[in-house]
Amino acid sequence: METSQIQWKPDPHLVECLIQFAKKHGQKPEEIITQAVIAYLESQVKNEFTVVDDPLIGLFSGLPDLAERSEEILQQAFSKTAE
Repeated sequence: METSQIQWKPDPHLVECLIQFAKKHGQKPEEIITQAVIAYLESQVKNEFTVVDDPLIGLFSGLPDLAERSEEILQQAFSKTAE
């Protein structure tokens, strides 16, 4: 794995908490930071691309299986109007 450097000056108390947490869980502080960054980025990606944000969702209403049952639905509709 490639090593990267980031200029970061965290609060000393935060660093101490990180070190204690890592020791308690048998991990290196770097592993905890990596896991935290991954979790944060995944949550941001989910927030950016939620279904609710899709402008087409809710634009049309109808049966969810309309494409699969189109012929059957048409037959039912014509049967009802013919009665």
